Amino acid sequence: MDYFYHVEKLNNLNFYNFVQCIKLEKQKWHKHDRINYLPLFSINPPHQLCHTHELVLYSDPSLNTFAPKSSVPRIVGCSIPRKASERAYAKFMLAHFKPFSPTNPLINKGEIFEEAYKKYCFDSFSCQIMAIWEAVHECEDARDAECINKHENMTKHSCVMNDTLKLVLEDNWEIDIEKSSQEKSIKILKIVTCLQLLETLNWFTSTQSHSHIIHAHLTQPHFIPEITPLLIKHWKAEITDQENITSQSRLNMLNLEQQSNIITALS
Repeated sequence: MDYFYHVEKLNNLNFYNFVQCIKLEKQKWHKHDRINYLPLFSINPPHQLCHTHELVLYSDPSLNTFAPKSSVPRIVGCSIPRKASERAYAKFMLAHFKPFSPTNPLINKGEIFEEAYKKYCFDSFSCQIMAIWEAVHECEDARDAECINKHENMTKHSCVMNDTLKLVLEDNWEIDIEKSSQEKSIKILKIVTCLQLLETLNWFTSTQSHSHIIHAHLTQPHFIPEITPLLIKHWKAEITDQENITSQSRLNMLNLEQQSNIITALS
């Protein structure tokens, strides 16, 4: 908003240079020292601070990066668009490097941002900043690619995973870890390991080799009885008897002296 309502004297200043060279400060009602004098510019209404604040030019925009006391603008709230997203890229670059104001719109009526971007002649400093942003994107892409390669190599050549495969997996299981992330590959490995272990224990076959499983098959009934109210009543009675026997055995273990006295008396 500070840039949008600047005075006509700053019409040739784009938004990037405005942020780099100008600051909004409260008005000072005293005479300026000619030696330390900085150019001052008012703010047009309806800016809410137009009567109390002013724009102070701290450095000459024509000096660009060599200007003293100039700051480096930082993009906050969004990322810099890439050239692949043509509309967003054109809009972002025009907004930063083409001067605009209420009387000088960013694009003409009926014009699209892509055409305005191609037609507008950016100065050398603006082109340099755009090239730097593009170089940053290329560095980020290279960093991301390197990160992915490191994760793939860690997953592919992990000693722990290789040892686990040698000890547990007897067959040649094919796990695609080239095209997946490290976390996903480890998850797949755990699943495959569990499946192989279950298969080793004959969970997926009809023939069982372990003694406890064979005993369970031999002792279980060959048919499931029909559940009736009478059968349920019989089961409950059996459960009660078993609980009473268990309780009595526990009491007997706690009262060994009483048991010995009873045995002595009977003898």
